[in-house]
Amino acid sequence: ITSKPVLVKIHAGGVTGMGQIRPISPGHFVADTTQSMVAAIREIYGPQMIGRSIFDSEAINAMFDNRLAGNPAARAVLDIALRDAQGKALGMPVHQLIGGCCQPRIPLEWSVSMAEDVQVMIDEARRAVDEFGIRVLCLKMADRRGWRQDVANFAAVRKALGDDVMIGIDPNCGWTVADSLLAIEAIKPMGLGYIEQPIERRDLQGLAQIRRAAGGVPVMADEGIFTVQDAFALAEARAVDAYCIKLYKVGGLTAGKKIAAIAEAANIQLNCGGLAVQSQLEAAAGAHFYASTP
Repeated sequence: ITSKPVLVKIHAGGVTGMGQIRPISPGHFVADTTQSMVAAIREIYGPQMIGRSIFDSEAINAMFDNRLAGNPAARAVLDIALRDAQGKALGMPVHQLIGGCCQPRIPLEWSVSMAEDVQVMIDEARRAVDEFGIRVLCLKMADRRGWRQDVANFAAVRKALGDDVMIGIDPNCGWTVADSLLAIEAIKPMGLGYIEQPIERRDLQGLAQIRRAAGGVPVMADEGIFTVQDAFALAEARAVDAYCIKLYKVGGLTAGKKIAAIAEAANIQLNCGGLAVQSQLEAAAGAHFYASTP
């Protein structure tokens, strides 16, 4: 089964709002597939939206909860298309509808995939820095050969790039708490920028333990944050320093803004992630979210 982008058009009041999300399952922690998105939209969500005002964002999101829970990518593409329709109806960009422009510049991060040969990782990292001017890299971790190989990979990339580029790490839940503590201790002297979701997403106490041991290196939740309830639980446990908000994961702009409010209240930073390379429409939605969020 292959994954194809899902494009949604909402026609209302003489305007057409558009949104697009490319689901990345099967094989990913966000369970939506192309087929499940299309079914949810055609059979459940879509019919319930007919006749509603495009400005009823909260009521429509409540309907999503009541009619078919979960399905964040399906909800996200509809929420984004609704916001696009609102902006077109009022003749203004979406970021002005959801907070205005408070971030006029958007710094970019580049994720570097794992490879059997570390030279492949070095070459990708150099391409990001030299061709695209990227100053923040995220190295994927949890190599099948163990955490020591992850440390060796980090050391090789750091040596190749020097000290002027921030390098973070993302094991995608692939380490244990013990792995994390040992690896972070080894990597930290080499200039560790941040640590993204090192362990299983529900282990909030383990994340808090890692955060305390990291000694000021920020710990970020990704797989661990889908909902406003997840955001609250992470804040209450003092488990992380940052949330990674991906619109396809949290259910769109409306839900993302609520998570951002929890982050602000708890003094937690935000990173806006996603699959910008897969869809310009998804990239645009992420840019408007970032630009309008403190």
